[in-house]
Amino acid sequence: MTAEQLHIEFVKMVSSHSSLIYKVCNAYATGSYEMNDLYQDILLNLWRSYPSFRGESKLSTWIYQVSLHTAVSSLRKETKHHSNIQLTSELENILTNEDGKTGQIKEMYDMIKKLNKYDRALILLWLDDLNYQEIADILGITRSNVATKINRVKNKLKEMSNS
Repeated sequence: MTAEQLHIEFVKMVSSHSSLIYKVCNAYATGSYEMNDLYQDILLNLWRSYPSFRGESKLSTWIYQVSLHTAVSSLRKETKHHSNIQLTSELENILTNEDGKTGQIKEMYDMIKKLNKYDRALILLWLDDLNYQEIADILGITRSNVATKINRVKNKLKEMSNS
């Protein structure tokens, strides 16, 4: 495969899975600049590892793994220096739906941001309708552990919403 073909394939992949990447960014970043930096870090890590993707899992599973790993790793970094691209309006469009429930969605993501980084990853995968086995594969835990942990996280979120 030529470099140009690889580039075209990568751009298509990112375009078709951008909402997945934005969800991870929204759950782990606090401000628009931090969100932009995280998005760029995820794209960079996806680009670096894309040629070695062997297709042993679904593409979306692999993208989640890279995105979540990048997000968790970026929390550990103290300072980052990257050029910014403006993504906030695109993110707002993704988080806005036809029913006008933008406020509820924002409130839900605000509560998710209060969870620890592992619980955030777990609930994001569940909200994206991945089955328990896919979540287990991404997080490296057992399927039964996924079920238990999801129930605990859902209970935490219910408690937060009632507060």
